[in-house]
Amino acid sequence: MQMEFLQYAYLQTGQDDKARDIVEQAATIKAGDLDPGFEGYYGWVEASFPIRVALVTSDWSSALKLQPSKDAGRYVLRVESWSHAVAAGHLHDVRAADQPVLEYEATFTKPELIEEESRFSGQLAETLAWALFAKGDTAGAISLLRPVADHQDRVGKGEVELPAREMLADMLRLSNQPDAALTEYKVALQTDPGRFSALLHAGEVAQILGRKREAMGFYKLLLQNTSAADTSTKQTLGPARAFLNGQHS
Repeated sequence: MQMEFLQYAYLQTGQDDKARDIVEQAATIKAGDLDPGFEGYYGWVEASFPIRVALVTSDWSSALKLQPSKDAGRYVLRVESWSHAVAAGHLHDVRAADQPVLEYEATFTKPELIEEESRFSGQLAETLAWALFAKGDTAGAISLLRPVADHQDRVGKGEVELPAREMLADMLRLSNQPDAALTEYKVALQTDPGRFSALLHAGEVAQILGRKREAMGFYKLLLQNTSAADTSTKQTLGPARAFLNGQHS
């Protein structure tokens, strides 16, 4: 668990190389090395390390290529399928969108799936939403995702999970709705402050909308948080830095 938080911190501060090192370190740990009672989480946690890097760094192609081990349990299969749907949605890859849904649903018996669909289910709803988004059904995707985001606002979520509110903002940004996207990024940053992607994209959409002061605020905080960023991340931050320098020239 400590490695999860450390990797998450590296990713939010632009130290992606160190986050990738965590993936390699985690691969050397065996289920028997864990404290008693945690063995059941082993496969899911192991699978989550490379997924987290791929999604947070927007490496969608790599996310689609990640595959579970042959003996993976159903919770591992679910997080893998979910990540494939998220990646397919960002790539607008229609061909890659349906399979993750089928694979996710296949981890349930028919009665279990009926029960799961009848109640709130964040990960299943997110999987379905990104599959719809990949096919161009933005309204349908948002109608599935918004209740998940609202639910997380009320009761919280896992500390290192990708926030549904941020995903909602991403969908709006990618569908050329910057004003609505900025509103959602602001809410997302209230519940999950300092997230790299949310700050970066909030700055970008504020800049597009001509809200220079807001863009400066997002970018300044982002650059403060990433003072120890590695070379590749500094390149990603180049436009933000150029914008700030332009405002002071």
